Amino acid sequence: MSEHLISLVNENASGRLIKIIATPKNREIDDELHATLTKSEIHLLQY
Repeated sequence: MSEHLISLVNENASGRLIKIIATPKNREIDDELHATLTKSEIHLLQY
């Protein structure tokens, strides 16, 4: 997962769509990337 992916989802999902990125539970997400997700209102689904 990268900031580029977050930016792509944010720019291409407009309106009232729910934005979700799904990733395996064992994938580490650093604090900075997690903060970026939170600011962008993208939900993180870990399976």
